[in-house]
Amino acid sequence: MEKIIITAAVNSGTTLRRKNPNISYTPEEVVLDVSNLDEARKAMGLDFERAVV
Repeated sequence: MEKIIITAAVNSGTTLRRKNPNISYTPEEVVLDVSNLDEARKAMGLDFERAVV
């Protein structure tokens, strides 16, 4: 299983939360969303390479 570490300030889940954009994500939900790296990159507007450790 691939593991990544992302440090980010998350103040709103408006781009990730589809049903109710006014509800912010909890850290656990952010971790779950990051399990799909391609979708997470698109949702956060990030362009980064995978780091192999």
